[in-house]
Amino acid sequence: MRRLLILTALIAVACNRPVAPRADDIAGNWLKLEKSMPPVDLMLTRTSSELRARLRLSGRETFGVATLDGTHLRIKLDDQTEPLVGELVSNTELTLKIGAPADEQRLHKQQ
Repeated sequence: MRRLLILTALIAVACNRPVAPRADDIAGNWLKLEKSMPPVDLMLTRTSSELRARLRLSGRETFGVATLDGTHLRIKLDDQTEPLVGELVSNTELTLKIGAPADEQRLHKQQ
């Protein structure tokens, strides 16, 4: 009986562990909803071999490739040497560091 209780507890813990998102889960349009400057619009598109990124920031548009490692997102833009880094807070919320380390933007996935 004791083994059955331990096994049940282990299964319950394993079922409640968060699952890392996949590239298909984060593909879509991510927008900054706050009205503060700068306006941010990030589009992530899944292709057969990679996750493409289009970033619109203050009226300027750049393109690149995104990679996902667990909840950590890296975006290598074509015109920048340093990648942008982000963290998926939930399935619909992303924090993205743009420019200075203190410049963190909160983006929300559009349905």
